[in-house]
Amino acid sequence: MEAVVDIRDLLQSWMFDSSGIIIESDNVNVITFLQDSLKKVDWHLDNWPAKELHFLSDFNKVIFHHVNRECNKVADFCATLALDGSFIFDSFSFSNIPNSLIELIKGEMLPF
Repeated sequence: MEAVVDIRDLLQSWMFDSSGIIIESDNVNVITFLQDSLKKVDWHLDNWPAKELHFLSDFNKVIFHHVNRECNKVADFCATLALDGSFIFDSFSFSNIPNSLIELIKGEMLPF
Protein backbone atom coordinates (compact mmCIF):
# COMPACT_ATOMS: atom_id res chain seq x y z
CA MET A 1 0.00 0.00 0.00
CA GLU A 2 2.87 2.33 0.85
CA ALA A 3 4.41 1.74 -2.58
CA VAL A 4 1.21 2.79 -4.35
CA VAL A 5 1.08 6.04 -2.40
CA ASP A 6 4.82 6.70 -2.83
CA ILE A 7 4.78 6.13 -6.59
CA ARG A 8 3.07 9.50 -7.11
CA ASP A 9 6.30 11.23 -6.03
CA LEU A 10 8.24 9.43 -8.76
CA LEU A 11 5.84 10.04 -11.64
CA GLN A 12 6.91 12.30 -14.49
CA SER A 13 4.37 14.33 -16.50
CA TRP A 14 5.02 12.31 -19.69
CA MET A 15 3.90 9.14 -17.90
CA PHE A 16 0.31 10.35 -17.84
CA ASP A 17 0.27 10.15 -21.66
CA SER A 18 0.46 6.36 -21.44
CA SER A 19 -2.58 4.16 -21.85
CA GLY A 20 -2.72 3.51 -18.14
CA ILE A 21 -1.00 2.04 -15.13
CA ILE A 22 -0.92 -1.50 -13.77
CA ILE A 23 -0.50 -1.89 -10.03
CA GLU A 24 0.46 -5.38 -8.90
CA SER A 25 0.62 -6.72 -5.38
CA ASP A 26 0.91 -10.09 -3.72
CA ASN A 27 -1.47 -8.84 -1.03
CA VAL A 28 -5.03 -9.51 -2.17
CA ASN A 29 -6.39 -7.36 0.67
CA VAL A 30 -4.51 -4.30 -0.63
CA ILE A 31 -5.71 -4.91 -4.19
CA THR A 32 -9.32 -5.28 -3.03
CA PHE A 33 -9.07 -2.18 -0.83
CA LEU A 34 -7.68 -0.08 -3.68
CA GLN A 35 -10.30 -1.30 -6.14
CA ASP A 36 -13.12 -0.63 -3.67
CA SER A 37 -11.69 2.76 -2.73
CA LEU A 38 -11.55 3.95 -6.32
CA LYS A 39 -15.16 2.90 -6.88
CA LYS A 40 -16.34 4.92 -3.86
CA VAL A 41 -13.96 7.87 -3.90
CA ASP A 42 -15.27 11.37 -4.44
CA TRP A 43 -12.12 12.99 -5.79
CA HIS A 44 -13.23 16.39 -4.47
CA LEU A 45 -13.06 15.25 -0.86
CA ASP A 46 -9.94 16.00 1.11
CA ASN A 47 -9.80 12.76 3.06
CA TRP A 48 -7.93 9.50 3.06
CA PRO A 49 -7.70 7.55 0.74
CA ALA A 50 -8.96 10.12 -1.80
CA LYS A 51 -6.15 12.52 -0.97
CA GLU A 52 -3.47 9.83 -1.33
CA LEU A 53 -4.88 8.16 -4.45
CA HIS A 54 -6.00 11.22 -6.39
CA PHE A 55 -3.06 10.98 -8.79
CA LEU A 56 -4.51 7.74 -10.21
CA SER A 57 -7.39 9.70 -11.73
CA ASP A 58 -4.87 11.31 -14.12
CA PHE A 59 -4.38 7.98 -15.91
CA ASN A 60 -6.73 6.83 -18.68
CA LYS A 61 -6.95 3.39 -17.13
CA VAL A 62 -5.88 1.83 -13.83
CA ILE A 63 -5.59 -1.94 -13.49
CA PHE A 64 -5.05 -3.65 -10.15
CA HIS A 65 -3.64 -7.14 -10.38
CA HIS A 66 -3.06 -9.68 -7.64
CA VAL A 67 0.06 -11.79 -8.22
CA ASN A 68 1.10 -14.73 -6.08
CA ARG A 69 4.42 -13.94 -4.38
CA GLU A 70 5.93 -17.26 -5.50
CA CYS A 71 5.27 -16.29 -9.12
CA ASN A 72 6.88 -12.88 -8.78
CA LYS A 73 10.00 -13.24 -6.66
CA VAL A 74 11.87 -10.48 -8.52
CA ALA A 75 9.19 -7.88 -7.75
CA ASP A 76 9.01 -9.05 -4.14
CA PHE A 77 12.78 -8.72 -3.79
CA CYS A 78 12.73 -5.22 -5.33
CA ALA A 79 9.95 -4.15 -2.96
CA THR A 80 11.96 -5.44 0.00
CA LEU A 81 15.00 -3.49 -1.18
CA ALA A 82 12.86 -0.37 -1.57
CA LEU A 83 11.53 -0.68 1.98
CA ASP A 84 15.12 -0.95 3.22
CA GLY A 85 16.01 2.18 1.25
CA SER A 86 18.61 0.30 -0.80
CA PHE A 87 16.82 -0.15 -4.13
CA ILE A 88 18.54 2.70 -5.95
CA PHE A 89 21.52 1.54 -7.98
CA ASP A 90 22.98 2.22 -11.41
CA SER A 91 21.00 -0.13 -13.63
CA PHE A 92 23.08 0.81 -16.69
CA SER A 93 26.05 -1.02 -15.26
CA PHE A 94 25.36 -4.65 -14.47
CA SER A 95 28.22 -4.66 -12.00
CA ASN A 96 26.17 -2.44 -9.68
CA ILE A 97 23.06 -4.65 -9.65
CA PRO A 98 22.97 -6.82 -6.52
CA ASN A 99 24.03 -10.43 -7.24
CA SER A 100 20.99 -11.77 -5.41
CA LEU A 101 18.71 -9.84 -7.79
CA ILE A 102 20.57 -11.10 -10.84
CA GLU A 103 20.24 -14.69 -9.59
CA LEU A 104 16.48 -14.25 -9.09
CA ILE A 105 16.11 -12.85 -12.60
CA LYS A 106 18.10 -15.76 -14.04
CA GLY A 107 15.94 -18.19 -12.07
CA GLU A 108 12.72 -16.76 -13.49
CA MET A 109 13.92 -16.76 -17.08
CA LEU A 110 12.36 -19.37 -19.31
CA PRO A 111 14.81 -21.85 -20.83
CA PHE A 112 15.15 -21.60 -24.59
